[in-house]
Amino acid sequence: QQLILEWEPPSLEYRNGIIISYNYNCTDDDISGRVQSGSTMNTLAAIINGLRVFTNHTCYVTALTNEGAGPAAVYDDARTAEDEPSEVQSLNVIPDAPSSF
Repeated sequence: QQLILEWEPPSLEYRNGIIISYNYNCTDDDISGRVQSGSTMNTLAAIINGLRVFTNHTCYVTALTNEGAGPAAVYDDARTAEDEPSEVQSLNVIPDAPSSF
């Protein structure tokens, strides 16, 4: 499963220089607490693959400048889609009771 994480750059008043990249990470909100992370330079979105199906995630995005990392933006309502059911290979229908037709 995957999530598409999109964000806006911080407003000018909160920037400490020119943004050179963004770091992001997403953590499963279940017991495993698995983390997927990465960075991007010139985009305001990331596709995060390899996540568990139908699971809540908390994601953080941080803008980086030459002065360092800014405060993280938190997205705590990210949920991957449910898994698709597998295709039924064969189906035999057997009546439970005799019919009176």
